[in-house]
Order: sequence, then C-alpha cells, then structure tokens
Amino acid sequence: MLSSLFTRRTVARSTRANAGLRPSAEMLDARILPSATATLSRGVLTVKGDVAAANNLTFETINGGNGVRVTGTGGTLLNEDLTELDFAGVTSIKVITGATSDSITIRAFDSLTVKNVTLSLGNGNNTVSISDAVIEGKLAITTGNGEDTIRVASIASFGTSTSVTTLNGPVTINTGSGADSIIIRCDTAFDSSTAFITLNGPLTINTGNGDDRVVFESFAAFDQAASTLTLNGIVKVTTGNDNDLIDVVADGGFDSAFADFDVNNHFTINSGSGDDGISVRTADFLGGHGDLDFSRNLTIAAGNDDDEVWIGSSSSDIAIGGILRVTTGSGIDDLTVERVQQTSSVGSNSFSMGNDLDTVRIRASVFAAATSTNLGSGNNNVLEISQAGFQGNASLISQGREDVLRIENTSSPYIGGTTFSGKVTVSAGPSASLLIGFDNSSPLTTFLGSVTLTGKSPFGTATFIDGRVVFTIPPVVKKFQLA
Repeated sequence: MLSSLFTRRTVARSTRANAGLRPSAEMLDARILPSATATLSRGVLTVKGDVAAANNLTFETINGGNGVRVTGTGGTLLNEDLTELDFAGVTSIKVITGATSDSITIRAFDSLTVKNVTLSLGNGNNTVSISDAVIEGKLAITTGNGEDTIRVASIASFGTSTSVTTLNGPVTINTGSGADSIIIRCDTAFDSSTAFITLNGPLTINTGNGDDRVVFESFAAFDQAASTLTLNGIVKVTTGNDNDLIDVVADGGFDSAFADFDVNNHFTINSGSGDDGISVRTADFLGGHGDLDFSRNLTIAAGNDDDEVWIGSSSSDIAIGGILRVTTGSGIDDLTVERVQQTSSVGSNSFSMGNDLDTVRIRASVFAAATSTNLGSGNNNVLEISQAGFQGNASLISQGREDVLRIENTSSPYIGGTTFSGKVTVSAGPSASLLIGFDNSSPLTTFLGSVTLTGKSPFGTATFIDGRVVFTIPPVVKKFQLA
C-alpha cells in the first residue's frame, strides 16, 4: 500500500527505515543533535522525543489528507538520522517527550483518517501550536511544570486569504505549575481576509498553579477583514492559585473589520486564589465592530484575594441567552457589568461578593431573569446601578457596616434611567446608605412593583431625590431613616 502512495528515496542506510515511512533527508551525526523516534503500529503513530534535549517537531498532512508528514526542525532528527518521515494509514497520533523544552507544531493538517491526537509533554518550557488544522476526534494536550504556551490559531493576513481551524471532538488542555499561556485566537488583518476557528466538542482547560494567562479572541484589524470564533461545546476554564489573567474578547478594528465570537453552550471560569483579572468584553475602534454572544449560561467564580472582573464594555452590547452568575471570595474585589443584554427569564442571575471591601457596578444593562446582588460581609462596600433594566424580581443585599447603595447617583455617559419591573427587596447592614438620584437632573428611577427596604441597627439612611424616583406602590421601609 505504501509503495503505491509514496516514492521511496534511496538512502545509504535504508535498513533504518521501517515499513510505512519514507526517509527524506541526508543522514547526520545522531550523536550531535537530538533524536526522536517515530513508529507506526496498527494505525497509531507514536513519536517519542529525545529525553536529553529539546525536541522540535512539525506534523502536517500530505497526499490530500491520506498521509502524515513528521518533520524535525531546529536540529531535531527522527530515528537517529532523518529530518522528515511520511506515514500512511495513520488513525491516531501520540507524542511523548521528557523534561525538556519541546516545541510541537500541527499545521496544514486535514487528515481523512486521523481521529485522535494526544500530546504528552513533560517538564520544561513547552510550546504547542495548532493552526490551519482540522482534527476530527479527540485532542488532548498535557504538559508538566514550566512556562508552557499552547496556541490554537487561525490567521489570514492579506488579500482574500482564508484560514480555517476546526476541532470536532473534545479538547482537553492540562498544564502543570508555572506561568502558562493558553491562547485560542482567530486573527485577520487586511483586504477582506477571513479566518475561522470552530470547536464543536467540549473544551476543558486546567492550568495549574502559577501566573497563568488564558485568552479567547476573535480579532479583525482593517479593510473589511472578518474573523469568526465559534465554541459549540461546553467550556470549562480552571486556573490554579497565583495571579491569573483570563480574557474573552471580540475585537473589531478599523474600516468595517468585523470580529464575531459565538459561544453556543455553557461557559464557566474558575480562577482560584490569587489576584486575578477576568474580562469578557468587546472592543470597537474606528469603523470596526466586535460581536460577542453567549447562547447559554456564563458563570465566573473568582477565588480569594483581590480580583477584578469586567463583563461587557462601553463599545457594544454583549448578549447572554442563559443566566449570568459571578462569585468572588475573600479580598478586595471589583465587578463591573456594562452593556450586557441578558435575555432568558428562566433561572436567576446572581452577583455574590465575598468578605472585605468590594465594589459592584451595573451599567446600561438589561436582565430578563430575576437578579440578586450580594455585596458580602465586608464593610464599606459599594453598589452602583445606572441606566439598567431589571425585568424580573431584584434583590439587593448588603451585609456589611456602612455600605453604600447608589441608584442613578453617579454620573454616566449613557442616556436613560433605571427601571425595576418586578418586586424589589433591599436588605442592608448597619449604618448603610441608600441613595437614589443625585440632583434634579438625575435620570429617572422607576419601581413598577412592590419595594421593601429593610435595614439593621444602627439604622441607615435612605435618600430619594424629589421628582427623580417613581414608586408605583408605596415602599415598605423598616429600620431605615428617610433623609
């Protein structure tokens, strides 16, 4: 079968070439350069790296997807003395390396036969790059300790070029301790170029301890370039302790460039302890547009220490078809929800802050489902609500001492007021302040349902600016002094 597919080149030591492969380079001194071994058995292509030196390996498909080519780069040899090997009949790929800083590249890969790809890299600063690739089955990437970088990319630079990366099966990425970077990026530059990344199966990312960075980005730069990043399976991102950065962004640039990012299943982030930064956002510049849509639930759990969570942006709306939930632990935390359109009335949105001094800002957002905001048990917490719509019941909970709850009490670039369509319950801690409006020009705050305000001793104060607050039903006030 092999002879009908490939032409064997004559080499001086052809006895080293196993059935199912073709050597394609002059032999070099294997004692000088690292050497990996590549074997094919029952459809499984297994490549074992040199345990004593860094391995640099590239995988791509040949012959219309019927074969797989393995290339050693940067001085890496295959089977002691070759730089390139071709295989037919490959149904899965396994790569195993030791405690060295290895580089694995999968590119121009669209196999008719390969289903699963497993990369097991040991300790060291490893790099995995997957681009312009279609993988039909499971993709599993595991690295040990070290500063690892994993990239899944689709990049189209100029002209009418198109780049496509599709992962149809489940994807798991597990990195050990160390400052790791995991980047899934769809990138177009100029002149109507297009790029697509589609993940059809579930995606699970676990980065371990260390100052890690996880990025999901759809980016289009100039001149009607377009990028589309689509996640169809359940996504779970877990980072360990230390200071992590997680960025989920649709970034449109200039001149009608369009960046589309569609999340069609549940998306969960758990950032662990440490001073973490989490952003879920769009970015629009001059004439460009970024569009970010979640069809189902978006759940964010930031652990202890000082965290900053930003959902939305001032440039364009983010749509959430399911429920939005954000939880933080102990520490000084900051949460901003801006230009979010939550459209499902089933279930309950929740913003739950932990101990210590926390700040929550809700701006220019609409929530179809019931929404609970809990500032946690620290003191001097702050809640700011402006130009928002709460279509379901709303609960505002303040457990600390001297917390401040502001509704249309701060300046805002947005037009319009805040409307509570359902029942509103405010439960405040000792000496809390509830401030609605700031002067006669404040946007209007409207309560269409019942309102219950309950404080604790020593009583707090509730201040309503005349003419800027509308109660359809007179509020019930308990343990609050009306200023």
